[in-house]
Amino acid sequence: MDKFSFTQVFTEYEPPESLKSVLSQAVVTDVEINLEDQKLMVSLEADQYITYEQRDAIVAGMMEVYHLRQVDFWPYFPEEIISAVPVADLQRYFINHDSMSRAVLAGAAWEWDGLDLHIHLKGNGVDILQKHLDSVGMEIGAEFGCDVNIVLHS
Repeated sequence: MDKFSFTQVFTEYEPPESLKSVLSQAVVTDVEINLEDQKLMVSLEADQYITYEQRDAIVAGMMEVYHLRQVDFWPYFPEEIISAVPVADLQRYFINHDSMSRAVLAGAAWEWDGLDLHIHLKGNGVDILQKHLDSVGMEIGAEFGCDVNIVLHS
């Protein structure tokens, strides 16, 4: 089966300069288009991590260029680069589940030990994060094709 890069599939979309190299090498693995609802879903495999901020820019650009109401963008990455995920993105996984996580994670120290993510909290709030550990670990792991264990330290 032929493999096509993101930029080969979406020729009308001009990615930001900082993403041209990444997206020209990222392989599209799935595309679903719903013309009636003006929705697009795209999955791809990339060798370099694409931050949430960059994903948001890609989605906004795709919506504008292709006149869509919704774009679901699902990147997947090799396990070897999991430690490249910036703290802001790690925090966003939790904040997406519970906005109170933002305050709890303020000033936290983050470190990877293999596939174990250790979060060293400065204050209280373990209970707020605890209930989301499994789902956040599964979300991060799904993007990297591995099992992620999150350990809280207070």
